[in-house]
Amino acid sequence: MDQNQIREFVNKYDPSITRYEAYYYGYPEIADELCRLVMEGEKRATTGLLKLYELENEPLPREGDYSVILDSREQPRCITRISRVTQVKFSDITEEYARCEGEGDKSLAYWKEAHRQVFERECREDCGIGFTEDMICVCEEFDVVYKEETVVIEVMKPEDYEEILDLWLNTPGMGLNESDDSKEGITAYLKRNPNTCFVARKGARIVGVILSGHDGRRGFIHHTAVAVSERKQGIGSALVDAALKSLKQEGIKKVALVVFRNNETGDAFWEKQGFSVREDLNYRNKALANLVRIDT
Repeated sequence: MDQNQIREFVNKYDPSITRYEAYYYGYPEIADELCRLVMEGEKRATTGLLKLYELENEPLPREGDYSVILDSREQPRCITRISRVTQVKFSDITEEYARCEGEGDKSLAYWKEAHRQVFERECREDCGIGFTEDMICVCEEFDVVYKEETVVIEVMKPEDYEEILDLWLNTPGMGLNESDDSKEGITAYLKRNPNTCFVARKGARIVGVILSGHDGRRGFIHHTAVAVSERKQGIGSALVDAALKSLKQEGIKKVALVVFRNNETGDAFWEKQGFSVREDLNYRNKALANLVRIDT
């Protein structure tokens, strides 16, 4: 977590603020979705267990406290201010409060099931105690007081396909075909590589994409693109960093990619990213199906 970056983010809103926390909601795998819900005003509350605050000797949240909400890459996305703090038994949480948390279908049943899983895990792993439904919850309600349209790197999902295809089709030098790059083909690729493909999102719009995966031994990068209007902002480098980090976490130690020889822009980009040209290899392939090129 870059404290200087977070401080600069707070200063954009109010330099006089000195007391704040910076964190992401839940766990890394759900942090981006929860952050999005906060920024869109769907999630206006969060809940912790009083027992865990006490055991970990953490100060309780107070009305007026500020928080910097981070995404899964620990980048600051927005600032919230607590409007209300109450203490309620888990068993007494209301439908109204569950809707305030804005998760899932916003029902009380969903809230209880999701939070029971989280609280059981936290009690067991962090404090070595068991969870019971008569435990007291610390319920924070808050408002978003500051956010800015920043570029966020998120894990790619199948439902992003149509917007990604439009970006690819408008990227000079991109090579696509109707089999591998169909919705079915990309969905299959994401199923095999669920954690290593990313999109760059600016507001609600996808402005960059990278496919990356591995065979258990070597990593491969494909179809990296940034919208022409959004280049020279570090978006491509951020996508590459996310892909390389995810591949490294899966135990991959070397990554390869292919660039068309006449794609001077792409070749210069990958040179800058530290990918060297291998003069001692001949690239060969063999089509196992009749692949039809998608015009770009």
